[in-house]
Amino acid sequence: MEGEQELYLDKFAKAGFVVLPNINLADLQIGDGILMQIQSQRVNHAAVYVGEGKILHHLYGRLSRHDIYGGYWQRNTRLIVRYAG
Repeated sequence: MEGEQELYLDKFAKAGFVVLPNINLADLQIGDGILMQIQSQRVNHAAVYVGEGKILHHLYGRLSRHDIYGGYWQRNTRLIVRYAG
């Protein structure tokens, strides 16, 4: 059924990304992907770490924006991935 797939979770490895288990904020690198679950039963949102404790992301119906990575965004994070090529 449409909308029931875990597209982020099913596809990140095939795209060359690996999971970074138990990573600390201080260990994030520019370009790391942050996969989140926002008001959903599935991972449905992604952000890119851009350095200095900030992410760049785009919520549905809004413009792309920078936010501090913490609080709400960190609580809703399910995986952090890094491109391994």
